[in-house]
Amino acid sequence: MPRNRKRWSRGVKYGFIGAEGAPEYTGKLAQLPVGGRVWVMAGQPNGGYVGVGRIIGPPVPAAEFSVDDGHGGRLPVMSLAGWEGTDTHADGPGVFVPVAWEESQYPGTWEHGFFANQHLVSQPKADKWPRTVERLAELWGVEL
Repeated sequence: MPRNRKRWSRGVKYGFIGAEGAPEYTGKLAQLPVGGRVWVMAGQPNGGYVGVGRIIGPPVPAAEFSVDDGHGGRLPVMSLAGWEGTDTHADGPGVFVPVAWEESQYPGTWEHGFFANQHLVSQPKADKWPRTVERLAELWGVEL
């Protein structure tokens, strides 16, 4: 999901993940249940798992999504540097999901044998998934 370090650091700081483009991409975020846990994996060049957190709200269109400004107010996510154009992406609008992060790191954590796939959202049933989650929890000090 993270496109680059700057965007990832803002997602961690302000508590969200996001996607942009056609509905077949952004619509996948609606599969994330509020209260569910999300393990986020970044693509190359800094691939690997970059964070784990709990979904704390439903997906929100980029144009309507706001974050805590640190002073008791709200700030539109689109006003953050680096997000310009997300709500008018050529393939469709951006969507953001609020997340309470438990752990994050960049570049990501990767070991031979970890679960991976190309989908934006997946509900892994592969044998590699339990081992991946257990190992990440061990490395990051996160309780399962």
